[in-house]
Amino acid sequence: MRAGIAGAAVGLLAAAVLSACGGSGGGGGSAASTSTSGSSPSSSAESAAAASGAGQGTPTTVMVTAKEYSLTLSMNTFSPGRYTFQLSNTGGTTHGLEIDGPGVEDQKAQEIAPGGSSSITVTLQKGKYELYCPVPGHRQLGMETDITVG
Repeated sequence: MRAGIAGAAVGLLAAAVLSACGGSGGGGGSAASTSTSGSSPSSSAESAAAASGAGQGTPTTVMVTAKEYSLTLSMNTFSPGRYTFQLSNTGGTTHGLEIDGPGVEDQKAQEIAPGGSSSITVTLQKGKYELYCPVPGHRQLGMETDITVG
């Protein structure tokens, strides 16, 4: 009897995992995938992953203010996971944002004119990342900052 119950439980778990992987959003590659059902055996694991920033759910938004010649972030503590860096140019000249670090090389938000905004979504792993303005000369004038993901 116990073997039958254990076999049924394994079968249900496998079905839940496979159905969770399929998704019905029709989106591609990096589309957000969230689960709102509380009945799936895997939902608690997905919730824990999302809470730690490691899930494939909605990215955490980080506001980045660019002006002559600094970058200011709205947060300074990062856990591994997906982040959208929302760049806002409050300066008087064109600025941009580039991110380099583990698994993220030369990822850029579009350069923007004063008053404009652009964004970039990346998955951060544990490690150190450099964020800087890629407009020639701006990084050397102080438009850079480092973050540590841990």
